[in-house]
Amino acid sequence: MIRTFSREEREERRLKIQKLFEQDDPKVEGMWNLDMDWMIDNMILDEDETKEEEKTRLSQMKADEEEYYKDWGMEPENMPKYLTEIENGKIVHYILEDTSKMYIPSKETKHHPKVKESWLELLGRVKLSYMEDFQKEMLKEMKADGTLMEYLVKEEYRLKSMEKKLIEDMKIKEGLTEEMKSSDQLGWVQKMNNITSRAREIVVDNL
Repeated sequence: MIRTFSREEREERRLKIQKLFEQDDPKVEGMWNLDMDWMIDNMILDEDETKEEEKTRLSQMKADEEEYYKDWGMEPENMPKYLTEIENGKIVHYILEDTSKMYIPSKETKHHPKVKESWLELLGRVKLSYMEDFQKEMLKEMKADGTLMEYLVKEEYRLKSMEKKLIEDMKIKEGLTEEMKSSDQLGWVQKMNNITSRAREIVVDNL
């Protein structure tokens, strides 16, 4: 269930969380670098649940934790402390929380892996190639001030979103339906490949 708080409730929670930090309470161990808004929305304070609810939550957390490690394919002791991911056009940093042994958002980036060009997908690499040919001064400036990869990640997301919308619009316009996919799979694949190719050409023209 998504919890929502009024402005007054958020301020009250902020003061309580701040007090926990001042008292070095175990509840906030390893959370010194987290965004306060995230903690207001996600931290479980004493008044948020009964003892029985806390017991149920902790039990579920343990089950989720086991599933979490299984998904990552590694044991907690082998998981990296700092993690960097690309999510929806943004570079997001995570830290392995000491108590729960689960990744939580981190504002501190000093020790996190840097995003590399090899992390980019096709359209991100195409954008970089375009900059190397036609936007050399802009490329040089972004490399110098360290904003290049953040820009390329955003551009990659923008171009992928544009391509996806073009494909969906073309599918509707040209009558490419799920019924056709079932009745004429080969024809559907051929038309889909054609649509994808044309959509990508349009996207590349808008670099």
